[in-house]
Amino acid sequence: MRGPYGARRFETGTGGHSDYYTPGTPSLRNLTLIALGRHQEVTLDQDGS
Repeated sequence: MRGPYGARRFETGTGGHSDYYTPGTPSLRNLTLIALGRHQEVTLDQDGS
């Protein structure tokens, strides 16, 4: 789902909200890439939003 600011959902893996910072998860990888400004490397959610 894109919001008015062009937001895109990124892949988070199979865990829940409490698992976002678990080492080795897609969510931690994507959050790290976002923080580093490497947005082009972030993997999007399965539906491509």
